[in-house]
Amino acid sequence: MAAATKKRAKKAPAKKKAAPRKRAAAKKAPEEVVPIHVDDNTRRSDLDVRNGHFCRVTKGEHEGRYGVFTAVSELEKDGWPKRVIITTRDAEKVNLVVDYDAIEPAESGGI
Repeated sequence: MAAATKKRAKKAPAKKKAAPRKRAAAKKAPEEVVPIHVDDNTRRSDLDVRNGHFCRVTKGEHEGRYGVFTAVSELEKDGWPKRVIITTRDAEKVNLVVDYDAIEPAESGGI
């Protein structure tokens, strides 16, 4: 019986490894905030104004104005509205940007 011989393949010479690249300090991406749509199921108390409902501004430059909470302008870190857009229901019918904590629910139809 003839002994089977195996030829070993010659290994290619090892390549020099490139020096590891220094990574620039990775910028941490801001955490994505999930906005909370304020409605009957999500509001924290009766003082939270719901999206699309009438409200009255109780603090700040626009105190006493009456309108509808139409959109969120800026969010808190937890997703709650920080600043909101109010469309006034008066002769001017303008959009105001106010703090969410500066508004309170109001009845439809007036002040």
